[in-house]
Amino acid sequence: MNKTYLIFRHEFLKEVKKASFIIMTLIVPLLGLLAIGVFKLIISSPAPPQEVVQAAPSPGQPNVANIIVPGVFALLLGLALMFGATSLISGLAEEKESRLIQVLFSSVSIRQLLIGKVLALGLAGLLQVLVWLISTPLLLGLASSSFGGFMSKIQVPVNFLVLGMVYFVLGYLLFAVLSIGIGAISSSAREGTNLSLFYTLGSFVPLWLSSLNMFFPNSFIWVVLTIFPVTGPIMTMFRLGTSGVPLWQILTSVGVLALSIVVGLFLSIKIFRVHMLMVGKRPSIAQLVQSLKEA
Repeated sequence: MNKTYLIFRHEFLKEVKKASFIIMTLIVPLLGLLAIGVFKLIISSPAPPQEVVQAAPSPGQPNVANIIVPGVFALLLGLALMFGATSLISGLAEEKESRLIQVLFSSVSIRQLLIGKVLALGLAGLLQVLVWLISTPLLLGLASSSFGGFMSKIQVPVNFLVLGMVYFVLGYLLFAVLSIGIGAISSSAREGTNLSLFYTLGSFVPLWLSSLNMFFPNSFIWVVLTIFPVTGPIMTMFRLGTSGVPLWQILTSVGVLALSIVVGLFLSIKIFRVHMLMVGKRPSIAQLVQSLKEA
């Protein structure tokens, strides 16, 4: 356990000291403050009176105020998961290229190494999300007091924050176990990052289809994307602002995510144990299947 803690401490401090981590953590509240300042400057400028014709909102049109927070949080959640997965893959690939992984295996077990890395990067990502969650109500309060209007209608319920934290933890663990397998079979950090695009970009599918979701909220495709583990976290958080999510779908989504993490961890550790010390050509799918049978 002491070795696991040492790995955890080293990886956590290395991650939070990176310029990219600091920038991504602070850029969200800073951009929010900048947007409020620019918007306040614009509306404070005098303008000649004009006759304005405003269309009445359609009965089936979603409330924009209810979409802003879930939409922005879904985007930030996807970015946090993507950067966490990329960081884990890059770290494993660099250690594999430099042969450092062989030195580590002589001192610690595979279980200690993976637990330390996953928990360290997970805590760093959780710290990042906490900064965003704490700054969001403060920014909304500042915007509401400055502008009023629809800004005053935006609220961040406590159950939304709790659900956001749950989906971040589960989403990160899923991406971590997938990244362990990708990092083990990749011959370089670039190759591992390219392979991870299959699930990191796949998680953004709900945002690509967000306009359809707002106007066709009852389609069965949203249920499928909510339950599918890769798209589940972002899809669920976004749907909370458009149509709401039935409790059974949330429970099913969380259950499928948890099961995927367990199965993925079991398979990724087998792949990691067999292929992490191999360098050169990436193993084929047939070789991966064969190694899983023999491991």
